[in-house]
Amino acid sequence: NMKQWLKLVEKIMFIFFGVCLGGYVAAHKYCIKIKVLRTEISKWQFVVRLYDIWIMTKQHSQSIEDYLYNRGIKNIAIYGASFLGTRLYYELKKTGINVKYVLDKNTNVSLVGVDMRDPDHSSSKGIDAVIVTTLNSFDEVKNSLKTRGYRQVFALDEILYDLMIRAQMTDCKESER
Repeated sequence: NMKQWLKLVEKIMFIFFGVCLGGYVAAHKYCIKIKVLRTEISKWQFVVRLYDIWIMTKQHSQSIEDYLYNRGIKNIAIYGASFLGTRLYYELKKTGINVKYVLDKNTNVSLVGVDMRDPDHSSSKGIDAVIVTTLNSFDEVKNSLKTRGYRQVFALDEILYDLMIRAQMTDCKESER
């Protein structure tokens, strides 16, 4: 009778252990999924904020074109052909800034009428600056481009923040008058 009791307790313990282990694995997978989703949400919040800043700078007559001209930049490459890179291309397309090509590691991406190049196999010849539109790893991208001979490398978000600060300074000067 005692042996049966121990076997029953043993079975209950195995079932309990199995349920606990299964619960832990399921919870762990769920936590990983939540972490990935939080990262994606943060990324998209950042993109929305950048678009907001971009619109604010335009409302204050601050342009990326002027930002580049003021630095003697006329021929650029854009790094990243995703949403921000595409918007930047169309923003500059009909200006005096010449977008020579777009750099993107994803060879499946294309923009109509745009020369697409692999950043690892491109030449910096004739390019005054590269504007990086990717949201992460700017320093890594910048260092890689610098080793390929690109002299000036800017992050799009830094340009937009710079323009926003200028717009706010202009507002402050106007309100003092």
